[in-house]
Amino acid sequence: MSNKMQREAALSQRLEGLVTLPIHHIDINDLDDADKSVCVIIRLLSFAEREAMALGLEDTRATLRDASESFLTELISMHPQSAKKLLERAAASIGN
Repeated sequence: MSNKMQREAALSQRLEGLVTLPIHHIDINDLDDADKSVCVIIRLLSFAEREAMALGLEDTRATLRDASESFLTELISMHPQSAKKLLERAAASIGN
């Protein structure tokens, strides 16, 4: 199996379950826990999107971008008061 095929297989395994992100499982009342969950999801999506781009998988990259946007939109719509704090904390933690 070529290196590209191995990377594609690894990416595919990482993507399982990421497209349907479990926002309802994030305990928004515990900001530290929610912060960790949001950071992990954003990091996974960012890594997977970069890997898809490096492998030339434009459809996968587009799906990941849509998933990221959907996740952030849903987070903001479900928890408008806490979302700003969570996203600021996530950005600081990730270094963006």
